[in-house]
Amino acid sequence: MDSRIRAVIFDLDGTLIDTLNTYTLALNMALNRYGIEPIERSKLAHFLNMAIPLREILERISPIFLDPKRNEECIKIIHENYSSLEKETVRLLPGVREVLRELKKRKIKIGIVTGRTSKGERKWVELRRLKVDRFVDSFITASESPRKPNAQGLMECIERLGVRPEEVVFVGDSVADMMAGKKANLKTFGVLTGVASEEDLITEKPTGILKNLKELLNYI
Repeated sequence: MDSRIRAVIFDLDGTLIDTLNTYTLALNMALNRYGIEPIERSKLAHFLNMAIPLREILERISPIFLDPKRNEECIKIIHENYSSLEKETVRLLPGVREVLRELKKRKIKIGIVTGRTSKGERKWVELRRLKVDRFVDSFITASESPRKPNAQGLMECIERLGVRPEEVVFVGDSVADMMAGKKANLKTFGVLTGVASEEDLITEKPTGILKNLKELLNYI
């Protein structure tokens, strides 16, 4: 164990919880209402890997979403679809609960920085349902700070956790995560449970690549 590590910050989707299939279904259900062909899971993963906002994803899917009102309407439908699906389909990724429990046992603080835009109490709903909210000391969404690859959310999380960058490990599943971690001068690990391939992650020269989250415990 590296005794200098006092905190671990995680991305959320694809790192702690398995949401890509649910998100793809919620999006395609909404597209169907506009008579638009569904998009492949891999294509959505590509967009998410580069941290492209949902508004812009819709604009790339169809020019009808260049209309701001229609775009906003579709986003609302997607969020409603996701909310109706998530209780039955969204689960923690393998080993996540055990890793979080072990980190807390080692008195390591835990933060989450996500590209989601949920606010206030709403951002905690899934974590509470999955019974991991008690492990999390700080949780920052893209409604509170610019989305990754901007490093501001990570820096704010570090400040809230009361630690220094050299005492922090960041774990994410996307190229945007790797870019943000490097900008924040953090030990940054890519995990292969989300939207990026190993080749994608390696291009950003992270500290290491994890096949799954359990492997993180070998490094801290």
